[in-house]
Amino acid sequence: MKNIKLTLFLVVLSLLMPTALMAQNTETQATTSLPKKESFFKLSNITYGGNFGFHLDSYQFNVLLMPEIGYKLFPRWKISVAPLYSYYGYVNSDYQNGEHTLGVRVGTTFDILNGTRFPRFNVFVYAGYQYEHHWTSDYYFDEYDANYFDIGLGAKYRVHQRANAYLLVSWHAFAEARAGGFGADTGWFTDPIPSITFGVEIN
Repeated sequence: MKNIKLTLFLVVLSLLMPTALMAQNTETQATTSLPKKESFFKLSNITYGGNFGFHLDSYQFNVLLMPEIGYKLFPRWKISVAPLYSYYGYVNSDYQNGEHTLGVRVGTTFDILNGTRFPRFNVFVYAGYQYEHHWTSDYYFDEYDANYFDIGLGAKYRVHQRANAYLLVSWHAFAEARAGGFGADTGWFTDPIPSITFGVEIN
């Protein structure tokens, strides 16, 4: 009798084991197939690079160097921050001392084209804020601070799978120069001549 009961128990157990294993596998597959919540921050959206720029008019010239790091909030919209160094020289002026500048620029760009018709070429608009601290060896007007709000238009071309070369033409939409006790000199579009910047963006 004991053998019969043991045999029946083993038969029932052998029938239930596959069912239990199948149920466990189904539960595991259902758990792993749930969509994962994507993180907003992705390392692949980080861009880095730098640019070289210049500005020239009848009074002065400016040479600019600026490494840059950015982040793509969306495929066509990027924000960036960049420390900068520039040198201002003067032409046709009695003021012979050049000016050195350290500062920072925070900007954003938006690609106008969606990349379907021209996959390697794009046009973008730019807006940004730029702070500069100027100093010179002149005994009378040795240093001052400047704030700029810029707008611009640019074009970029994909030269590699992960690299773009670009050209940006920008204007100071608003400028404020503050020099110690001399107060502030402010104005809208005070300089009609644009700044031209060449750069590389890697992502």
